[in-house]
Amino acid sequence: MKKIIIVASVWALLTGCETLQQWKQAKIKPEQTNDELILENFQGHHDTAMLSHWARDPHRYINQANQHIRSDSRLSISDYVEAMAIKLVKNMRYVTDKTPVAVASFVPVDSNLEETNLFGIHLAESFQHQAQVLGLSVIDYKATGTIRVTETGDFALSRDIDELRQWHPIEYVLTGTFTQKDNGVEVVARVVGIESRAVVASAQGFIPSSVATQLMPTMKKDGIKLVSQ
Repeated sequence: MKKIIIVASVWALLTGCETLQQWKQAKIKPEQTNDELILENFQGHHDTAMLSHWARDPHRYINQANQHIRSDSRLSISDYVEAMAIKLVKNMRYVTDKTPVAVASFVPVDSNLEETNLFGIHLAESFQHQAQVLGLSVIDYKATGTIRVTETGDFALSRDIDELRQWHPIEYVLTGTFTQKDNGVEVVARVVGIESRAVVASAQGFIPSSVATQLMPTMKKDGIKLVSQ
């Protein structure tokens, strides 16, 4: 009788070990290599593997993110901003996910740097969104801190300096310039220290004319490009 109990106990122990081993193998997943990484949302500073992967080839990121689109004419400016933002965060120094960052309008490189257009404003809005998605602490200095209820709508943002706070805990600002060319718009983004003026991150990208003209119409009439003298 004792022998039977011993044999049964050993058999149960071996079976249990085998089942435990199978459970462990099922739970353990092999680490992904860069070539095996698939397109997915990631948490900026908190997912360095994905950040490094897509920052090396942002155009590949755009292509995979828009596999259902056959022509770049259907891509949006925001798609290209997303790729530039990934590259920007990849080479960023000193800035962490707890550092207050503001985003300012992008300006034409050949201007006095004190005026912009819808394209420059849209770039800033898109970079602000992407900076937050990538894990940065973004300060929206246009927020009034109140809600103005009017007959035409309820508003929490303003460009009226009298309605805005005069001081914000901003340490760095994300801004940049853009240059319009015959075949598109070249954009240079950078993150600059408010006090030091040091550039702690930069990224460069090119938005084709077919995409940029969604907000920046070409100066043409009857197919002829107009040039001011």
